[in-house]
Amino acid sequence: MNAGIRPLAATGSTDDVAARLGDPAALLTDVELGRAQRLRSSSDRSDFMAAHGLVRLVAGQLLGCGPDDLTVVQRCARCGGPHGQPYIAEQPALQVSWSHTRGYVAAIAGFVPVAVDVEHPPPVTVDGALLRLVLSPSEQSVVAAAPDPSRAFARQWVRKESLVKLGMATLDTMATTELDGLAVDSSWLAIGGHRRLTWRGWYLVEWSDAASATVGTAMAAIPTSLIRIGATSPDRLVAIGQLPT
Repeated sequence: MNAGIRPLAATGSTDDVAARLGDPAALLTDVELGRAQRLRSSSDRSDFMAAHGLVRLVAGQLLGCGPDDLTVVQRCARCGGPHGQPYIAEQPALQVSWSHTRGYVAAIAGFVPVAVDVEHPPPVTVDGALLRLVLSPSEQSVVAAAPDPSRAFARQWVRKESLVKLGMATLDTMATTELDGLAVDSSWLAIGGHRRLTWRGWYLVEWSDAASATVGTAMAAIPTSLIRIGATSPDRLVAIGQLPT
């Protein structure tokens, strides 16, 4: 029954998301706070807490409750440690994913398989060894021919990281998991655009953020709605779909 409910993704700068949430730290469990405090820099801690708060926000939108009503749990099936596939304790059937990079976060929730990833394009030419680790030979050629190879590589990276989170690839099989048919053109990325794509039955919502120089991809088994969270304007639902009431 819930499988037909459209997944919901949200993304924004760490500062904007923190302002939207109020105090992200107040939403986190002691386990999450402990993990955050072990991060070396204050900015990394802020990114971590904003992402963990944002996933509660999108999950709460689908469940009809506030982010402070939800508990995020990660528990490794092998060792029992606080890592591994995350879930919402109050509704384990709801699948969630989040991502953070320097100063920017994203999250997604849905009753179908979902994943999200965000990244900054590398500031310099991508190392050849990394290209070979992540991309197939044909993908390497496409990235090399792109107007902005660094940004094109980042676009492929967030797509493949999403596949890893979905269990469809591993870090060892990235290069052999070919994203055939998915363009890496970057002209629309420079203006903070978004677009929808499909790949082998999966639905992607992709976006860029010009201010933070980030790219992101949300991937799900059915079409997904996307909210762009901003500091000076209301949250914008920019992709097809309506916010749950």
